[in-house]
Parts: sequence; structure tokens; C-alpha cells
Amino acid sequence: MKTTVLLIALVLAPFLSFAQQQQRDLSRAEEMSAKSGTLIERRFNDLSQVKGINIQILTVIDLVTKDSINALYLSYVKSSTYSTDTKTAILDKDELAGLITSLRIITNEFQSERAAYTEITFMCGSGFKAGAYFDPSPGALQKKKWIGFVRLEQFDSNSQVFLSVDDLKMFLQIVEIANQRM
Repeated sequence: MKTTVLLIALVLAPFLSFAQQQQRDLSRAEEMSAKSGTLIERRFNDLSQVKGINIQILTVIDLVTKDSINALYLSYVKSSTYSTDTKTAILDKDELAGLITSLRIITNEFQSERAAYTEITFMCGSGFKAGAYFDPSPGALQKKKWIGFVRLEQFDSNSQVFLSVDDLKMFLQIVEIANQRM
């Protein structure tokens, strides 16, 4: 009996640890939205779209206490042969300064080349990631060129959108506008 229980525990341990690793931090806007016993209003104000990524300002309001919080809301519809899925990311206002600074540095790096494969990434607590990579290898699809990317959900490769230099610069401009309007 003890051997059976031990065997089951050993078999399930990797799966349980993997499930724990996939937990992500919630943004303050998500935490406020998830509070039980409250009346919550969520407003989505459209800003723009870059390469299929919808960019909005999310305002979450507790209608009882009148508390409110703003966040950047990003969504991307990923279509495949058999299904359509919406990928989302919510970034709190205090994360935008770091994102803007990082995107400015990344877009400045587009002027330079690298001798080795190089990645530059920025990541939020919610799992959102933005960055770029440079691959100088002869077999690279985009030879000697920076490729930008945005990944909305940390553990979902289908939430990644590749961006050209101009697309990433446009994304930066929209995030800057959102930061001013919050």
C-alpha cells in the first residue's frame, strides 16, 4: 500500500510542479475585477491596432466604493484551421514606464548589427513580454535583420506576434499615448 501511494506521488509530482509554474501574477485591474461581493464596471476605450493587436485603455470601477483603476488592455485573435482564440494581456499603469523605456532602447538597437544571435526582452509580472532578436546566421529566415515581438501570455506561444521595426515603433507610440491618457 505504501509503495502504491509513493509510486502515485512520484508519477504526479512533475505534473503538479508544472501546473504551479504556470501561475502568473494578476494585474491590479484584474484583482479589482475579480473581487467578490462588489459591483464592477469595466470600460474598454479603443486606442489603435498594430498587426492585429488591439490596444485599449481598460478602466475598472467599483460602483459601490467609487474606486477605479486604469490599465493597458491588449488583445489578439489567433485563428487556426479548427478554432479561434483571443489572447489577452493587462498591464498596470506603473508597468508602462518600464515598457516604454525598454521599447525605446530596443528600437535604438535596431540601428546596430550583432555578430551572434541576440535577444532583448522586457517582461511584466503578468507574463506579458516584448522584445526583439537579431539572428546573423546564414540560415536565418530574416537575414541580418532585427525582428520585434510581443507575447501576450507567458505560457502560450500562440499569443506571440512578430513585428517589423516600423510595427514595433508604432506599438511604442501607442503605448506612450495610452500612458498619457491614464
